[in-house]
Amino acid sequence: GEYKPSHRNRARRTRNREELEQEQGKATMAELELGGIMAARREEEFEEKNEKRPQLNNRTCGLQY
Repeated sequence: GEYKPSHRNRARRTRNREELEQEQGKATMAELELGGIMAARREEEFEEKNEKRPQLNNRTCGLQY
């Protein structure tokens, strides 16, 4: 059958929603920082590839990813 959460669980869920959103906010901030680090590394890789293949510009390299 269908999954129907009990009223008790529903009440607990609404009570914890604010805490959950705060934790998700922290998580998304961490992910954004990590994403920025990954993007910086990727740009460094682009520069290395562009040195090896100078005929390709950043735009064409970016489309491959």
